[in-house]
Amino acid sequence: LHDLLALDLTTFNVRAVPFTAGLQEQRKLSLPIPEAWWHDCLARGYVFRSRLGLEDYFGRWYEDVTTEILFDSYSEFAAKRGERRPLSREYLGRFMLKQGCHASRPYNVAEGEHLTEEIDNYGGRRRVPKPIIKARSHGYAVGTLELARIAFCQTTQLTIAWEAIEDDDRLV
Repeated sequence: LHDLLALDLTTFNVRAVPFTAGLQEQRKLSLPIPEAWWHDCLARGYVFRSRLGLEDYFGRWYEDVTTEILFDSYSEFAAKRGERRPLSREYLGRFMLKQGCHASRPYNVAEGEHLTEEIDNYGGRRRVPKPIIKARSHGYAVGTLELARIAFCQTTQLTIAWEAIEDDDRLV
């Protein structure tokens, strides 16, 4: 008891939380929905999950992404997480700007996906999934995957050991 009473605590700050790996993990697991969604996109290496089987097209990183693709991806993620008040398009745009992205008008990029009917060689019809390509659309220049990951770590103040994407041709 004498040693504890004699201990000088004048420089001790109760609110100075030690910066540990456990704290990093806790902060990563308790990210708000927009940050958790963007972390998920950066970790897997692409933004949009195709519902129609177009993984070859959407399963790669694009430096320019349309607002429609970003909003569809975010909305699906937020719905799966049970978000009661998901971001609107406007606030998702503000979030993207905070992540170091820049508003852009990319040429010939996908805005979504749809099924089209095609006639095969035998005169039969079949439904084929295709991306919806617009000549010029509103979107964001998100940069390379590496730059987007660095910007995310800077804005969230997290240290993340990202897994490398093995398939380099997926990066466009």
